[in-house]
Amino acid sequence: MKTQKRPPHRPKKYDPSMNDDAYRLALLGLTDEEIGKFFGASRASITRYKRDYPDFAKAVEAGKLEADSRVSESLYKRAVGCKVLEVKTKTIIDEDGNEQMVETVKTESELPPDVTACTRWLVNRRPKNWRQRVDVPLEVNVQKIDWEALREITKQAVEQAEKHHREVIQGRYERLGLSKDYKID
Repeated sequence: MKTQKRPPHRPKKYDPSMNDDAYRLALLGLTDEEIGKFFGASRASITRYKRDYPDFAKAVEAGKLEADSRVSESLYKRAVGCKVLEVKTKTIIDEDGNEQMVETVKTESELPPDVTACTRWLVNRRPKNWRQRVDVPLEVNVQKIDWEALREITKQAVEQAEKHHREVIQGRYERLGLSKDYKID
C-alpha cells in the first residue's frame, strides 16, 4: 500500500500524544517555532493547537514555566552567591590499559555573588529603578536653523565628496598605468 504525503501547505494534524513531547520541548527552552519544526508544523499551527486544544496549551505553558522558574532560581542563586557541590573522580590506568576508579571526592565550595547576575536580576525585576537606558529629553526647533550655514555645510560636504571621488579614480588610473586627468562633468 502506497502512503500519500500531505501537501506542504497543510499542517500536521494535532494528536493528543503530542502533549508530552511539547512539554519536554518547552522544558528544554524551545520556542513555539522550534516546537513546530519538531512536529513538522509551522509556528502558526502551534499557536492554533494551543488555542484549540487546552491540554496542548497547558503542556507547553507548564514546560516553559518550569524552565523559566529553574533559570530564575539559578540566576538568583548566582546573584546572591551560593554553595556548589563538586564531585571529582580520580582514576588510574592499570597495566592492562584499563581505567580504574580510585576514589570519588566531594567538595563543597562557595561561589561569591556575581555582579552581572545581580544587575540582570534587578534590571528585569525592577526596571524603573535599574534599567540601563537613560532617556534624554531632546527638543528640536526647526525655526532656529540657519539656512545659510546649512547651505555652506552642504556645499563643503559635496566638495569633499567630489575631491575624494577624483582621488579614488586617479589612483585607479595610476595603478592601471593610464595617464588621463580625471574631471567630473
